[in-house]
Amino acid sequence: MTPRALAAALAALLCLACADVASAAGITFGQGRHPDASVDENNTAHVVWDAVDSGPDRLFYCQVPRTASGCTNAKTFTPPLESSGRSSYVFTPGGGRVIIATVRCCGPGEGLHVYESTDGGLNFGPDRQIGGVTFGQDAVFGPGESISGVTLGSFHNAPLAGPRSDSSATLDAGFGIPTYSSVAVHNGTTPVFARADGDNTTFHRYSGAGNLNDPAAWVGPTSLPAGNEVVLAGGSAGTVLQYLRGTPGKRFWSVRVFDGTNFGAERRITEVGDPIFAENTASPFGGAFHSVWIDNRTPNSLRWSRSADGKDWSAPYDAFDDADADNAFNLRVGGAPDGRAFVVWDQNSSTGSVKGLLLPASSKDEPPVDTAETGQLEVGLIVPFACVAKPAKARLQVTSKTKKKIAKNKRVRITKVVFALGQMPKKTDKKAAFRNDFPTDTLSPGFPHPASATVTFVPVKGGKAKTKKLKGTVRICG
Repeated sequence: MTPRALAAALAALLCLACADVASAAGITFGQGRHPDASVDENNTAHVVWDAVDSGPDRLFYCQVPRTASGCTNAKTFTPPLESSGRSSYVFTPGGGRVIIATVRCCGPGEGLHVYESTDGGLNFGPDRQIGGVTFGQDAVFGPGESISGVTLGSFHNAPLAGPRSDSSATLDAGFGIPTYSSVAVHNGTTPVFARADGDNTTFHRYSGAGNLNDPAAWVGPTSLPAGNEVVLAGGSAGTVLQYLRGTPGKRFWSVRVFDGTNFGAERRITEVGDPIFAENTASPFGGAFHSVWIDNRTPNSLRWSRSADGKDWSAPYDAFDDADADNAFNLRVGGAPDGRAFVVWDQNSSTGSVKGLLLPASSKDEPPVDTAETGQLEVGLIVPFACVAKPAKARLQVTSKTKKKIAKNKRVRITKVVFALGQMPKKTDKKAAFRNDFPTDTLSPGFPHPASATVTFVPVKGGKAKTKKLKGTVRICG
């Protein structure tokens, strides 16, 4: 056996040995760095990550079907040269296609390489070099049959077929030296390129005419309120820009929705404090946006929020707060057609573990859109995440969980919940599980209808009743 074949065999054995290793924080895939994940139309998660070797860096792949508890169909690729920065990506555009892209540096063969599968990742074609430009900040599939990537200073597009693309568009950010950049494709046709340094945030958009790798084909830079660590996500539901705002100790991540020309009003989606390492994606199927980050307060926790349109976001869902949360870096997330997500991360070391987790942990553990605390209870309002198709009814539900132990004389219980949807008559429920179904025949499609639940609490040991109002929206398909 040749040294290369032996290395590949050992890597495959290592991954298979790790396939069934799971912790409270999910699956351990193996050693490496900079993972990426994408979920296909069958809710199967596809994961890639890089090794750090003395020669060319190996590239690992495996998949996690929804019914599996670990890595299956593990593969090892040997592209040329070294991986550099965030260099490897996986895309699942549909129809059983899985496209692995990896940027390699430096020497003969440097640039963008791809491996493509047409049978759901069971088999892949040979290495193809489609671009001669290196980039290490971000990459997306599109527009069309191409891959777009960015550095801090330039945009590069490489078609999957045809001659290799060796050019890029160098675009002035409008300020000194950017520290973060990101790219997305709006409506499948219009690339958007954003950059920030903490004191400045700007973006460029493709004009719609001309070569993507020609600076003359771009409009910008356009300024936004200053932030840092920009992350763009684009899909069938539109495009959002997520970035870090605020001051030390009072930072938060917010999003702005792109209208084709500019980004709209700011919406905060994380806690205020010190959230770090946020990542956002748009599912290629159904369009939902998914954001993950680390809540860096004590104890650290990995959190997740999602949105059907980039405007209304679910309340943060705590995935876990064990030791893995303290050692989670380089988060990436893939959205699934059923509204769940698969998040992956590394331990910021070439010898650390690459891990992954399906969110939420149980399909029944639906994240609420709004939460509130009173006494020892946290209550949350759950509304339909996807649009409701007439004549199906829209269910509103209030859940509760104990957040902390307190003295008995301060404990509370829920006595009733009053539900409201649009202009329809309100409905009252006095028995758990607190929920009610509303007809949808009078609700118009195309815009959100306000939903709410007014929760009444009474101290267990007697006292005055108090109320908390939770809010959300319901959309009707059409």
